[in-house]
Amino acid sequence: MSRRHFGFLISLLFREQKTCTPTMAVNLSTESNSNKYLIVGLGNHQLPSTRHNIGMMFVDRLAAQLNIRWINESKRCKGYVTSCFVSDDVELVLLKPKEPMNLNGTSVYKTALHYKISPENVYIVQDELDKSLGRISIKSGGSSRGHNGVKSVMNSLKTDAFLRVKLGIDRPVSREPDVVADYVLSEFTTEEKDQVDQIIPAAVKSLQKHLIKTSGADIQLGPNVF
Repeated sequence: MSRRHFGFLISLLFREQKTCTPTMAVNLSTESNSNKYLIVGLGNHQLPSTRHNIGMMFVDRLAAQLNIRWINESKRCKGYVTSCFVSDDVELVLLKPKEPMNLNGTSVYKTALHYKISPENVYIVQDELDKSLGRISIKSGGSSRGHNGVKSVMNSLKTDAFLRVKLGIDRPVSREPDVVADYVLSEFTTEEKDQVDQIIPAAVKSLQKHLIKTSGADIQLGPNVF
């Protein structure tokens, strides 16, 4: 593991995980808007090109396709936020947390609360070690499977009832924790970057289909989705 990555992991290890109270989580559900969806790209804001940040790469691509610009909402949402309507009455809110990966949930909670979006309408876009590069799946609920970003979201929302868009990044041969950590915090190879350029548009297409099925609306996520 490189010295940079080791220092980064140590700083995360000793930083206290912030969680929200159950009462606040109840308010999040009862005041929600059923026509709003929050799309979150999990990651480490300071390491934008790493495998662990494929979720942020996804929302960057989606924002570009929708022709919308990011706004720094550090105080209200602890992240970069943008939004637009994708049908007559369906609005998407996109989020890139500024907190480290294991504190991403704080940003997700604050944004969902501000925009009155229920956990069931939250899509978390994450990297997935147990899927090969190019594999995409969307599911609701379940455990974090050891993903610290997902675990943080579960702790902050006080529920696992949110959607996960899983983008495969494959895993190294060794399962030693330091090897895995170095792998996810390293950048894609040149060949892998070419694959990612194809994977992300396919994932946007999958999200669009899922949103259409969920909302019943004729949703468009920008040009060149199909």
